[in-house]
Amino acid sequence: MLNEYDCVRLVKPLVGEQVPVGSKGVILMVHCEPRLAYEVEFFDEAGKTIGASLSFTVEPDQIETIEK
Repeated sequence: MLNEYDCVRLVKPLVGEQVPVGSKGVILMVHCEPRLAYEVEFFDEAGKTIGASLSFTVEPDQIETIEK
């Protein structure tokens, strides 16, 4: 299980969202119920937040950890 503030990279597309695979982000919240999921804020190459909603709910298999 990943933790809040872990740095991650998107490895699978988010259906219906404009976040490119490979985007880097940070976990803001861990959801354990009803199933494991993460709230992630993703950033573009310039370091600006991607998306109007500021964070996206992702499944564990959609992200991987990266070094800061």
